[in-house]
Parts: sequence; structure tokens; C-alpha cells
Amino acid sequence: MPLTFLDRARYVDAYDGITFQGTDEDDKQVRCHLHIAALRDHFALEQGATGHILAVFDENRDAIEAVAARKFAQGEIETERGIVLSSDDFQ
Repeated sequence: MPLTFLDRARYVDAYDGITFQGTDEDDKQVRCHLHIAALRDHFALEQGATGHILAVFDENRDAIEAVAARKFAQGEIETERGIVLSSDDFQ
């Protein structure tokens, strides 16, 4: 069951991360949450560079979406927050 990312919307959320949406094969929205720490640890977001969070996300979106799709395929979906991506997911 693949996850696609046709909706390009994303925003900084209240959980110290970025929320974006995927769509499953039944056209249901699947929420994805990326911890900002993952951007710092793996995608060169500098500490305190809050104005660059979305730019760094956008530059690395393909890699981030690939990890989200893998977690979705493995059934790693949390009830409240959907697919949660942390630094450990990019090791």
C-alpha cells in the first residue's frame, strides 16, 4: 500500500517539528510529523536558524518523504500524530 505526496503543503507545528501530508491508495490523508532535531542532525539545519526550517525541509523533501513512505509501508503509524520521523529514522 504506497503512500504518495501530492499535497506540497507543510508547516511548523506545535510539537517542535514540521507537519506534512501523504495520501494512501484509498485517497485518505495521512499526517506526517518530522522532528526539527532530524533536520539539525541529518540535513544541516543550524541551531537557532528557525527562519530556515521550511527551506531545509523543502531542500530535502524527497529523502524525508521516502522515509515516511517506508514507515507507512511497515505500518509504523501512531494514532494521534500519524507517521513520526525522528533522527533515528535517518541513520
